[in-house]
Formats: sequence, C-alpha cells, structure tokens
Amino acid sequence: MRIMEDEKLYHFDLEFDENVVDFSKNLITLVLDNLESKIRFVEFYNSLNTIEDLEELGVAENYLGNPLGSYLEFVSNENLVADPVINKYGIPLELGFTYLFEGITWLTPTIVYKYEYNKVKEKVKIGDLFYLETPEHPHLNPYSPRFFCKSQLRYPKIWIEHETLLMYLTINEKLEIELNANIQLNEVQESNYFYAPPETKIFPIELGVNN
Repeated sequence: MRIMEDEKLYHFDLEFDENVVDFSKNLITLVLDNLESKIRFVEFYNSLNTIEDLEELGVAENYLGNPLGSYLEFVSNENLVADPVINKYGIPLELGFTYLFEGITWLTPTIVYKYEYNKVKEKVKIGDLFYLETPEHPHLNPYSPRFFCKSQLRYPKIWIEHETLLMYLTINEKLEIELNANIQLNEVQESNYFYAPPETKIFPIELGVNN
C-alpha cells in the first residue's frame, strides 16, 4: 500500500477514565473540525457476534443459526430501516459486509455502512464518536467509524483502534492539531507499534431488492 509521501501516521492514546472522558470527546471533535475539508466519507462497522447484537437489530426472533445469514434475510424482508445505523443516518451510499479479526483465531461477520460525511457529520459529532462510555453502556456503540479522504479511499485518514486515535497527517496538519488541542502527537514507529491502516475487503449487499 502506498501512503501519500507527505503524510505520516500519528497516534494519541484516549482516556477511558470518567474524570477525563470529556477531554477525549473534545479532542475527537477538534480533530474532525480541523480535517473535515479533507474528509469525504465515513464508514461504520457493526459486528454481529452476540445474541445482543442480533436483538438490537431485531433479528433475534428469526435467527437462522448464522448471524450474517440472519441479517441478510432480515434486510431482504422490508426491515432495512429497522437497522439502528440506517434508522439514525438514513440509507447508506453503500451497504456491505466483511469479516473482522476479533482476538487471534476467529473472525466476526460485520456489516459496513458507507455515508457521505457532510450529510451525517453533525450526528457523528454529537454522539456516536463518543464511545468512551460504552464499556459500561453498550447501547452507545459508535459503530467503529473510519473517515476517508476525497483523494484516498484505500485507507482511512482517521480511525480509532484499541483506545487510540490514529491519523495520517501532514506536518502542517499535525502542528495545527497540537497547537489547538495543546497535546503532542507521536509518530507511529513500525519497530515499536503494531498499528497499520485497515484495508478491509467489503462484499456488497444490494439495496432496493425486496426492501
């Protein structure tokens, strides 16, 4: 994968302690405000790995023994708007599914929703990014947003992984965020960190078919 030559990958560890959670919320909002002219799309990732996930979707009543198969059957039977992501953000530009690693040895079926960022950014900023409370409030699931640039769709400009905010930034973008947020961003060194931009193979779900 070819990263833009003037960008480097930086990280900042987010705090989950309730005494400082507002700082992390404000930082995420500030980063988005600084970079939103570059951001074109946002993708949400909704994993289907527990019965609670299926209950949230309304799928559990007709569970077919397979989470992904149950979801696909569900959306093909006029239930699309009952999906909590679609109910909140509207019909996505693209709907698909993929499999994400959860732990070391197994994969989780995951629904992927792609939206034009400008159409959903206010809803994103006022709630769904602020997943820092979700360890004790799972209903606040932010759907693991990934933010993509207009000019680069192979890897995100911004994403959150393991309580860490990760960003591909030019030196000017880095300095502006550091100045505005009064923080120091650290460059990800391959020898010390295992962070890498996620490249996910997404299989499309056709919209408009029986829904």
